[in-house]
Amino acid sequence: MYPGILIVTIIAGVIFYLAFQIGKGHTNLIHDYHVRNIKEKDMPKYAKLISKGLYVIGLGSLLSGGFMYLGSVVGVLTSIFAGLLIGIVIIANAQKRFEK
Repeated sequence: MYPGILIVTIIAGVIFYLAFQIGKGHTNLIHDYHVRNIKEKDMPKYAKLISKGLYVIGLGSLLSGGFMYLGSVVGVLTSIFAGLLIGIVIIANAQKRFEK
């Protein structure tokens, strides 16, 4: 149980770090293919939305670690899948909105 909690906590930390860096404007962390058609003036807004999506994914991962500690399998699955789903929707929406 504890190795699993450690693993998802480390993953959440890495995702939070990436979200923070992208939110600060380090768009070089995003693959070139995804930023190829984004206008330079829209890049800060795009980075903020991508960052928000990553924060949601990281939060879902962190919550799943908490539910692992409590022993709730349903909570683990719900939090990780909800975080992934909502985060991916935010990121896809950002991609669709700014890629013209």
